[in-house]
Amino acid sequence: MASGAEWRGKIQKASTKIQKNNYISAISNGLMALMPILILGAIFSLINALKLEPYQNFLESSGLKTYTAIPASITTDLIALYAVFSIAYNFAVQLKQQGFSAGILALMH
Repeated sequence: MASGAEWRGKIQKASTKIQKNNYISAISNGLMALMPILILGAIFSLINALKLEPYQNFLESSGLKTYTAIPASITTDLIALYAVFSIAYNFAVQLKQQGFSAGILALMH
């Protein structure tokens, strides 16, 4: 029976091979680049949906509710487009190509 150290060694070798794969690495780096956008959208979602009645009344009476919903909507509705651009950009950069052009072309495909 293999010991814990042997299993860790095997798992580490397999994970190293996976991480060195250009495709997996581009997907990983592309999705990591989306984190600030996702966090910003989550913050605006929380601001817009905070369950305090006086706060919600203020947002609605001042007309700010529609404006606080815009950033949350933009980030969540367009997340697939951000991901496509970011993954294509990172893959092109790994292959030492022009990242921005690859991202734009990926969006058009």
